Amino acid sequence: MVVGLAFTLKTNFQSGITITNVGENYMIQFTRNMFFFNKAQLRKAIQSIPSGSNVLIDGTKSEFMDFDIKQTFQDFCSTAESRDIKITLKKSDTAVIDMFKEGKTK
Repeated sequence: MVVGLAFTLKTNFQSGITITNVGENYMIQFTRNMFFFNKAQLRKAIQSIPSGSNVLIDGTKSEFMDFDIKQTFQDFCSTAESRDIKITLKKSDTAVIDMFKEGKTK
């Protein structure tokens, strides 16, 4: 049982966020569950994005997002304009997290 728990934690930690880029266009994708231990990975990902970039954030497949992740994400969104970073949220009718639901503003 302990081995199963350790494997689950390791898998979730390693694959929490995927970031890809082409030129000045970046896409950050969140996995199914985003826990507090993904916070460092998220901070590292958003700090690597240079000023003047376009960022698409896709959390449409996420089923859970810890408060720390939401707060880090909201901090990034609030400071992006000062870094000349344009953020677009990918939204879907089937998204579980409110900020990624079609028709929701936050």
